[in-house]
Amino acid sequence: MGSGKFLSAAPGGASWLLAVLLSGLAGPAFGETDWLQRDICASFYNQDDYANAWKECSAMADSGDPEVLMALGFMAFKGKGTPADDDAAIRFYSDSSLQDNPQAQYNLGYVYEHRKRSPDMRRALQAYMRAADRGSRDGAYRAARILDEGSAGSADYPKALKYYKQAAYAGNPNAMINLGVMYGMGRGTQPDFVESYAWFSCGSREKSLKGMAEENMRVAAGRLPGRMLEKAKDRAREIGAKIRWH
Repeated sequence: MGSGKFLSAAPGGASWLLAVLLSGLAGPAFGETDWLQRDICASFYNQDDYANAWKECSAMADSGDPEVLMALGFMAFKGKGTPADDDAAIRFYSDSSLQDNPQAQYNLGYVYEHRKRSPDMRRALQAYMRAADRGSRDGAYRAARILDEGSAGSADYPKALKYYKQAAYAGNPNAMINLGVMYGMGRGTQPDFVESYAWFSCGSREKSLKGMAEENMRVAAGRLPGRMLEKAKDRAREIGAKIRWH
């Protein structure tokens, strides 16, 4: 058993455990193709034949096809079939994101965040928020993390809370854990150990986070007086019924 103190260090000096698992960069999911060159581009890409995929997809770069641009962005950033080029990846993802493509907006944020030459957290945050506002669960989570940590400037806890909630209700277990942190520490909201316990409980369904979540549930339960623990468990069931589990 623990010492009764919160474990580890979260951004901003808090001492709750903080979920740190992040979704990585994703390539496109090519759907049905209805003309030859796109079909060839998709076929090579889906077979991980990146040298030929780059050749065929590059020939379509001016077509504006969002999935082709996604494939080119992925290959440029990862250095697959072509030398790695962050700036080229940004161009391809930017062009794809202009077509209201939330996955491209998410990937654009990822490249800005992890750009080798000079990460740009402000632009990463903007891209993640655009992705989140178009329904991207992972965009919402990453936007929340940046806002929580203040890595794009100063922290904005109320806005971080908003995006954590969006991601958590969409089924992101890391966001559930971090919401528990926010409510437990009173970041962006008044401290609420019922809500904190409930979100930790929901996050504990994820096997990789179970130990972290259960330790934080124990800490939160220790802050709940009398019969409030039963209320917290009821609240966890209420929240769990509203989450879009994956």
